[in-house]
Amino acid sequence: MIKYLNARNLPAVALIFGLAITGAACAQVSAVATPQRTSAPQPQKAEAAGLQRVEAAQPGQAKDGFTVKVKFNNPENHKTLLAYSQGEKNVMDMSPVMEDGYQVFRGSVEGIVNASFVVRNPRNAIQSGGGFIPGPRLSFILRNGATVVIEGDADKPYMATVRSEDPETQAYELFRSKNKIWVGRIWTMTKEHFARGLPPEGEISSGGVTKASLEKEQLAWQKEFVRTHPGTYAAIEVFAMYALELSDDEQAAQFAALPATYKNTTLGKTIQSKIDESAVTAVGKPVIPFAQKGDDGKVVDLAALKGKVVLIDFWGSWCVPCRASHPHLKDLYAKYKNKGFEIVAVATENGSKEAQEKAWKEAIKKDGITWLQVLNDPSVTDIPKMYGVVAYPTKILVDRDGVIRGRFTGDGADAFDRMLDELIR
Repeated sequence: MIKYLNARNLPAVALIFGLAITGAACAQVSAVATPQRTSAPQPQKAEAAGLQRVEAAQPGQAKDGFTVKVKFNNPENHKTLLAYSQGEKNVMDMSPVMEDGYQVFRGSVEGIVNASFVVRNPRNAIQSGGGFIPGPRLSFILRNGATVVIEGDADKPYMATVRSEDPETQAYELFRSKNKIWVGRIWTMTKEHFARGLPPEGEISSGGVTKASLEKEQLAWQKEFVRTHPGTYAAIEVFAMYALELSDDEQAAQFAALPATYKNTTLGKTIQSKIDESAVTAVGKPVIPFAQKGDDGKVVDLAALKGKVVLIDFWGSWCVPCRASHPHLKDLYAKYKNKGFEIVAVATENGSKEAQEKAWKEAIKKDGITWLQVLNDPSVTDIPKMYGVVAYPTKILVDRDGVIRGRFTGDGADAFDRMLDELIR
């Protein structure tokens, strides 16, 4: 299964897609996709992160482009930015002009995009361990010719209202007008959970209502929206939010059923690409071998582990839910290691090679994990890309014959434990 962009599962999964600074979870994103973390590239270092800054909007600029007008209560001195993707570039505009009490951003985009307005407000984030989980982002549909007006509160930017005469912006706001209620309740519940010092992997609930029950209601609305608005670009954006809930076959079938109108967009192409990649590493397919240098300097060769039950664990030092899973993995490793079980952890980090290695090794030491470790090196083999990984943590379980038997993203410890026990027997 694959995961694209979803603010819904905070903090159970870290998402990787699109903008590294917008925050759909404790990830790199991700189109709601999609988060800021301590090791992530910060806006002040945008160029190093592959992000492109734009100059301040000028009155009358971009007549054929877009205009975004923003007014928030409680703005204080919080930094704000407008972020969106353009091909392989992620654009950040941190230089609005003030007009009639509104921050005004002007620019031009190719095609249609999911944009984010980000308020860097520390009250809208959760500190946890060595990283932090950013609050849900405010997202909206943007394309040239559109004027978008956003109004809300800087302490809850995800609850803001978005107005525009553009029909696609309107369609997405129709979806978001209901979805943001669940987003707000889940986020508040999650903040309270962490404030009480409860473990990230524990059940999140408040007043007898669980996060899982709210997510179930939210999922029903997402599916209803796609079903009732299939001809909109918003439908593709929303489909990407719940793709993880579907099997590989269901993902492919449901995406194929959507009209072709917007499948040629950047997001449409990305979804199709991830479906294709996921098919290569789907359950029942042979594992794809790789070999890279481990943390001890020795080469970790997946092919050499045939005959063992192997867990390929995709994680990162910055990923709170990844590291929250380590205590349980340590228990499983101690229980099954002498019965032919091995773990190969593939870490994804940011920054220079030196910074990546430092963060990676520090996390290994701090968490006390002793299984095989690899720091992904795309110049050798981009292992997460090869396996179609777009969300963290992703765990792939391989049997003794080298066949993939399970793929787990985010929560799912019970199902994983049952399958591992069956394969070890």
